[in-house]
Amino acid sequence: MKGYRVAVVSPLSPFGQRLRALLESDDPVLPVIELKLFDGQPNATSTLTQFENEVLVTQALDPDVFPSLDVLFVGEGTSAEVLAQATRAAAQGVLTLVAGGQVEAPVAAVGLNERFLAEGARIIGAPAGASILLGKVLETLGDTFEVARAQATVLLPASELGNAAVEELHLQVVQLLNFGAPPTSVIGEQLAFNLLTPPTGIGSSELTVAKEVSTLVGVEEDRVAVSLLLAPVFHSYAASLWVDLAEPATTAKVMKALGSRDDLDTEPHYQTSDGTARLISPAGIAGSKRVHIGVVRPDGRRKGSFWLWLAADSIAVDAAQNALELAESLLGAGEPLES
Repeated sequence: MKGYRVAVVSPLSPFGQRLRALLESDDPVLPVIELKLFDGQPNATSTLTQFENEVLVTQALDPDVFPSLDVLFVGEGTSAEVLAQATRAAAQGVLTLVAGGQVEAPVAAVGLNERFLAEGARIIGAPAGASILLGKVLETLGDTFEVARAQATVLLPASELGNAAVEELHLQVVQLLNFGAPPTSVIGEQLAFNLLTPPTGIGSSELTVAKEVSTLVGVEEDRVAVSLLLAPVFHSYAASLWVDLAEPATTAKVMKALGSRDDLDTEPHYQTSDGTARLISPAGIAGSKRVHIGVVRPDGRRKGSFWLWLAADSIAVDAAQNALELAESLLGAGEPLES
């Protein structure tokens, strides 16, 4: 068997949870012959943890293991001290991908700007799902028009907080429908039938997402503004996006530009596997691997400004999937190791 020696720092973070699920699947993007889990906090010791019906063994990140690693993934909530160690791993040649805007590093996503990465780059920022969602749309528009400004309100799913938040949202719905008190130990507030500002520590702040989007699209940071809300949705994202193009444009021209990208869908309805037409919404596009643009509407003030309604299942803009595909692409220049 051929594969890579992989390590995940902060494996209980949402990014870490998703990475492990993908790495341990029957057909992983990145073949693995060895997977190590490291604690994201300093002075950690080897720990046996019961987590969501599984047992995890994590250990302190040890610089002595760096020569034996091919790639290191770093999840949200990692301490500054451990992040510094991860940076040293990159300096020793370990491909290091860091989520949550925790380090100053080039940000890249497959199919967007990875071709512009410096040759031999070893530390890379892994953009958030919201950043990938907006990046795919704005980058495609930028192929035809100059995007002068963009402002977006993104509705984040509960899965941004990890599997435990998804489970708690389900329990909140059940309890409320039975006139009970909703549990809030994970999310912190009632999210069911509600909207919340994301809690501190969700992994990606509004400024981080805006910066990631501008990097993915290749525009100045002050052109992009982002607001984030936590929505009572399990896994899918949605966004209301306003774009101001530097030139007059028609709805038809904008739709044509957006339709040029294979992983974007500009149909106003989504056809399910049984042929049912559903409106573009977080529920309507569940299971789709494309970003759906349900509405493109002029804002009425000037000919170059438009409102767009976007929705995407997390599998279409998966930060962990992107990180794995990016690692596979960058490591693919060399032969995987033999176990």
